[in-house]
Amino acid sequence: MIIKPILISGNKYRALIKIDESNKKYDESWLQKIIHENPQLYPIENPLNNDLKIISLGREINTGVGKIDILLLTSDAELIIVETKLWRNPEKSRTVLAQIVDYAKELSKWEYEDFDSAIKVAQRDKKSLRVISLEEIIQQEFSNQNITDFKDRFVENVKRGILNLSIIGDKISANLLLLSETIQGSPGLNFNLNLIEMKLYLHEKEIIVIPDIIGKTKEVVRGIVKIQFEKKQPQVEVVYAEEVQSSKVKTDKKTFLSQCSADVAQILEIWIDKWENKKGLMVYWGLSGLSVRREIKGKWETLVYIYPYSISLITEEMAKKCQLFETDIYKEYLDTIFYSEKLGAFYSAKRRDIKYSTLNTDSITLLIESTGKLIDKILRD
Repeated sequence: MIIKPILISGNKYRALIKIDESNKKYDESWLQKIIHENPQLYPIENPLNNDLKIISLGREINTGVGKIDILLLTSDAELIIVETKLWRNPEKSRTVLAQIVDYAKELSKWEYEDFDSAIKVAQRDKKSLRVISLEEIIQQEFSNQNITDFKDRFVENVKRGILNLSIIGDKISANLLLLSETIQGSPGLNFNLNLIEMKLYLHEKEIIVIPDIIGKTKEVVRGIVKIQFEKKQPQVEVVYAEEVQSSKVKTDKKTFLSQCSADVAQILEIWIDKWENKKGLMVYWGLSGLSVRREIKGKWETLVYIYPYSISLITEEMAKKCQLFETDIYKEYLDTIFYSEKLGAFYSAKRRDIKYSTLNTDSITLLIESTGKLIDKILRD
């Protein structure tokens, strides 16, 4: 397809000159900088939310398995991993898809604190005048949202592997379609992949950037996906089993407990039954887990997050928000936690979410029981 856009000024019509892909003046670093500084360039497909906002969390975010070119965040608390690829670097087509999927796999294992640390390190590496935390970025950019609820959704999305992957270039190679088996090796992640072209045109001394979604993944049963081009370009036609629509449905107690190991489910069920329908306390069911919240001056503050595979420590920050920090109840909780050397080490390291797989049975029981007893004492006081 040949596209020849024009610029209209009054009664004058001027053709825009497409910048040749071989022009080395506009390299990947230049493209990354443009997207990082203008995240609104990212094409949004969300007809249900016209106010969806996208911000950049930084460039060159180190994941431990490589550096993400650009990490974006939406006002729906979903992450977008961006990798840039120029047409004149064809060798990158063979690796960029595998690379971006590796990043997604790694980020799905991260805790909130891991993101905060990586974003701060990236700022220092870029010699930023002021290093700010992830929470400060969220508060600054999404000031109309409740920070606690936003962080809850962010953590849930990461835990479920809900990530948006994007390969952005001046021209996207159809060869990427032939590499879709790379994605199919990761059915546990609920990600979408967009192939986006940033078409560059020259007008006098100004550059006009036109973003365009060229291809995207389509979810089908058993985690299999296919990439389909939406423009008239070479296509790979594949027939799959019955298609299903993905939807963000909150979990419930029965589903949640069925996803926990038998020993964890047995303990948690007792406490969840106690917490439900208690005045001043709310059990909030999210996409994959729950949070227990305490009402403080008409606002619900989170005491603990619980997922099928992890539970949060009640950190100093959480205790302060719930007006517990210097109380006898919280001191008793900490005394119990520090009976376990590993739990004590996690608390001292300011870790929040603790995976059950990192603990022995005694420590798991200790953590859940001490959390339950703390909440029980709050209700009695």
